[in-house]
Amino acid sequence: MRRSVRSGVALLILVGMLATAAARPGSWPSPAADRARLEAEWRRSAEVNTFTHYLTADLSAGRIGLADATDRLVEANADRPTYLEALSVGFPAPTVRESVARSLVHRAEHPRAEGVAAVVSSAIRIEYKGLFGREYVPVSPVLARSFPAPAASRTSSLP
Repeated sequence: MRRSVRSGVALLILVGMLATAAARPGSWPSPAADRARLEAEWRRSAEVNTFTHYLTADLSAGRIGLADATDRLVEANADRPTYLEALSVGFPAPTVRESVARSLVHRAEHPRAEGVAAVVSSAIRIEYKGLFGREYVPVSPVLARSFPAPAASRTSSLP
């Protein structure tokens, strides 16, 4: 009896919320507006991914330091807090900045683009320790396996 009363109350609340939302004009985005929003988000993600690729290449080649690369990536994603939160989950650290730095070191050591050599740079790891006061700890092998390298037949879409 008690479960059915709770279920009934939850159903009434849900129906009330849906009725309220449906009664407000413009409360649901039009399919065209929703599509435009999704396409803009996709373009923004593609731009940031391209930027991250080049930033990692510069870090690996020693043209930019870890601190500068980290700050640039944080700044580039300032309007995407969910992306930065996701990095914090995938690359756990006490701060978002350190999570971003861990992701950059990981990308430098495990490149996903064909033809890009992996770099295990003691200079990058020394800078990491200087920035955060602790040794860089590689990402869990489980996470590394969840991002496999592209197939050999697939070419990079980056110029």
